[in-house]
Amino acid sequence: MEIISTLLISAAVVAIISLIRYVWKRRAFGRIMAEFAGVAPYYDEIISRYFMYYNRLSSEAKQKFLFRTFLFKKSKKFHYVEISESPEMPVLISAVAVQLTLGLDKYLLNYFRNIYVLREDYHYGHYSMPFMGHVDRSGIYLSWDNFLKGVEKASS
Repeated sequence: MEIISTLLISAAVVAIISLIRYVWKRRAFGRIMAEFAGVAPYYDEIISRYFMYYNRLSSEAKQKFLFRTFLFKKSKKFHYVEISESPEMPVLISAVAVQLTLGLDKYLLNYFRNIYVLREDYHYGHYSMPFMGHVDRSGIYLSWDNFLKGVEKASS
């Protein structure tokens, strides 16, 4: 009898925990979708200005692209080194990452939490040649002027 009571209590606890997780996930997803709905038109305006690729997508594919851009941006911490942040910067960087990973299921590049944006070419380590960007344990580094030139070149 004790075994049955223990099993029933365990099953009830598991069911309650599962229900709590389900409700929490639904609420969290609702908040994320509401936040996304608020920024989607702004993202669309920026991305459509710079990405011919994006402009050729179907409406459904554009929504997927925008949502992934939103989630990518939300999952990263952007640092601006010797450059003033503009609201377009993290959106464009996130959109490029999404374009590069669009066919993948795991597109957030979770290993990289930090993205460092520098104004122009920079020197790294003992190398004498300037860098336009690099990746290491601490994050993704890129020079904004080179990034923007690449985006503009790709869209022309």
